[in-house]
Amino acid sequence: MVKINQSLSQRRFIGQSFKNKNLTGEDFSYADIRGMNFSGAILKGANFSYAQAGQQPQWIIGLVVGLLIAIALVGLITGFIGLGIGSVIFYKGDLENLLFGIPTFLIFTVLFGLILWRGLGVVLISSVMTVMLIATLVMIGGNARVAVLALFLTFLMAVAIVNSVVGAIALVCVWIIARKSAIPLSSITVLISAFTIIKFFLRASTQTVPHYFQIIFYTVIFCATIIIIFLNIYISWRVLCGDSRYFFIRELALIIASLGGTSFRGADLTDANFNQAILKNTDFRKATLIRVYWFQAKQLDRTRIKGTYLEIPQIRALLVLNNGKDKSFDYLNLRSLNLRGAELEN
Repeated sequence: MVKINQSLSQRRFIGQSFKNKNLTGEDFSYADIRGMNFSGAILKGANFSYAQAGQQPQWIIGLVVGLLIAIALVGLITGFIGLGIGSVIFYKGDLENLLFGIPTFLIFTVLFGLILWRGLGVVLISSVMTVMLIATLVMIGGNARVAVLALFLTFLMAVAIVNSVVGAIALVCVWIIARKSAIPLSSITVLISAFTIIKFFLRASTQTVPHYFQIIFYTVIFCATIIIIFLNIYISWRVLCGDSRYFFIRELALIIASLGGTSFRGADLTDANFNQAILKNTDFRKATLIRVYWFQAKQLDRTRIKGTYLEIPQIRALLVLNNGKDKSFDYLNLRSLNLRGAELEN
């Protein structure tokens, strides 16, 4: 390992690598360490106060552009799903399609509502099993065509849920990389792309629907599209609120949003100082964080901290704000924390 002796304060190290180096006690205060690789480095007592970590500008631009393209594709797929649901149910005004398709659509609308209430996992499994059971019963009854309709609608609804999850991941990524104001822009992108594709293919779809069903046909397409987009935005909102039911979405979003960011993975940061440092899109996984000073560190909630004490919101807030007054920390391990200057009354 190499020991660096010169002062590193206020310098620009964008994109450089100090992987596995011995940087004990080095001063990186006010330095620009965006995109740097400190993986496996020894950084005991290092000073990162007021440093700026995160991603290089070209990474931010590339990721945001890529995510906006992904969001636009989510909107296009949403539009196709809405058209598909309406077209199948109202195809040539077939009575069997209507009698089975409309109740199935309403059942799935209720199930989407249950997703908002109970989360994705249990509701997704139960919804697929419900429709598979219905399709099986219909097939046993001798109507294979309606069974195929049930399976096709199930497929469309499953794609709608997956599409909503992908859209939510993309929206959360944009928030992590950019800022909250980017979410309305992303949501508008979904709406515009969804209704653009509907407008483009609507005339062809309308030709297969009798004129006396067209108003209901348009209503079903509109409702299906809005429900899917709302599910997308709702899941994103719950992720940003820290809802544990969508924890895996946040983890996936952090993986994508942290690409090219500063990495302290596996580094020894014992007694390091991150006072007032900007730490967005930084990787602290498997790092040794004994007695690290985090007072007023910024955007720790946008970092990869899984497996560290920082993933516990109460501990993170205590370390950043230095205020534990009247707070409960029952059953939490505070042994390796740096609580210098913290208020811990009551």
